[in-house]
Amino acid sequence: MTVKRVNPKELPQDIIFQMNYLFKTTLDEFVIMVSNKKDIVYINDFVPQSDVDDFMKYITFEGDYVNDYKAGLGKMIDRVYEKYGGNVCSVLGDAYDYRRNKRREQQAKEAAKVILPLIRKEVKKKRSAVRYDERLMHEIWSAGYGLKEKTPENITNFGSVYVFYLGYLMGAGKLDSGTDMKMKYITDTERMMRQIKDVEKLKKIYTMARTLLDIQQEKGGAE
Repeated sequence: MTVKRVNPKELPQDIIFQMNYLFKTTLDEFVIMVSNKKDIVYINDFVPQSDVDDFMKYITFEGDYVNDYKAGLGKMIDRVYEKYGGNVCSVLGDAYDYRRNKRREQQAKEAAKVILPLIRKEVKKKRSAVRYDERLMHEIWSAGYGLKEKTPENITNFGSVYVFYLGYLMGAGKLDSGTDMKMKYITDTERMMRQIKDVEKLKKIYTMARTLLDIQQEKGGAE
C-alpha cells in the first residue's frame, strides 16, 4: 500500500465525497482516508509517524479478530479512539474489512481450484459413487431461494445454502430412517414406472409402494 501525507485541500474529489457522505467527516476533521481500489492511504500531515505506523498495522492485520485484546489490536484501537474519535476507527475498520474480504475471496478461489476437478471427475463417471436426485435438489434449492433473504455476506443465495446443507446431512448420516426409506421407495417406484408401459400395472405398483411406505411410517411412529 502507498501512504501519502497530504493536507485536506490536496485530497482527490472522490475521497472528499466518501469522507463527507460515507464517514460524515469534514475537511477540517480529516485524519485518514483510504482508497481501497487504488491501494492508497491518505494521511494528514500533522499525524505523528508512530500513529501512522499503528494505522497501517491495523489496516494490514491478517487475522480475523483485529479488535481482540489478546490475538488482535484491541488496545491499540482504543488508543486511536481516545485520540482521534470514532470516525477514524470507522475508516480503519472499513479498510481492514476490505482487505480481509479480498484475502478470503482469494482463499476460496484457491480451494475451488483443488475441489472443482474432483467434482467434475465424479460427475463424469459412468458409475459414480453417489447418485443425485435432480428433483430433490430442485425442491431443496427452491425452498431456500424462495425465502428471498440475503445470506450474511450477500454473495450467494439460500438456495445454494440449502443444497449445501442437504449434502452435509446426507454425508453426515443425519437423515433419519424414515426419510431414507421414503426416498428409497419413491426412487424405486420411479425406476419401475420408467420400465413398464402397462398403465394398470403402473397403478398397482405405485399403490403397493405407497402402502409399504405407510406401513413403515406407522411402525416408526409406534416405536
